[in-house]
Amino acid sequence: MSLLRKFNESEKKDRLATLPNLLTLSRAVGGVALGTLMAAKMVGPMEAFSFAAILGATDAEGNIIKFSEKYPRLQKALRIYPSKIGSDIDPIADKALTIPVLIGGILSGEISSVIATGLIASETITSGVTIAAKLKDKDPEVSNIGKLGMISRVGTIGSNLLLSSVPYEGHPVLHNALETTTNVGFAASMGLGLYSAYTLYKENFSK
Repeated sequence: MSLLRKFNESEKKDRLATLPNLLTLSRAVGGVALGTLMAAKMVGPMEAFSFAAILGATDAEGNIIKFSEKYPRLQKALRIYPSKIGSDIDPIADKALTIPVLIGGILSGEISSVIATGLIASETITSGVTIAAKLKDKDPEVSNIGKLGMISRVGTIGSNLLLSSVPYEGHPVLHNALETTTNVGFAASMGLGLYSAYTLYKENFSK
């Protein structure tokens, strides 16, 4: 007999106070707070990079749930349960992390306005398709492409923040490496974001 805890649909839908939901909420609230601090120039690029990396790591809540299923006692003790509300607010939390940080980065001069504007546009398009699907009573899911896009966006933001803290004078090799990493990450983020939006549209509107 399997020792894994089984959850029916009503349990998944009703659960609110869980560790994954807490991580998701912290990503959203933390993103807004970090963006505000960046806009006010109360944190430098290195501090912003560290906080963004920590907040981005909370997007691994799905992996935490899968891992915890092997250890039911740990899962119960830490309330590592899946929930309908968690899956609904996860993409919102992603946007609440990246968009405020990008806006704060523009205002503080720590993130390229071109890169920030492009990433915000990509996020807006994806959000628009997701919201439109919700309004049509669809249930769009975050795909692996969407998750890769999120990782790519956070990575691009991080490398751009590091780039802002490393002047070309005295560190030309490292500066150029970070600049290349940022540009490649930006291209990958745009491609993944637009493909994710296309996939969402195709799955929810073209059938």
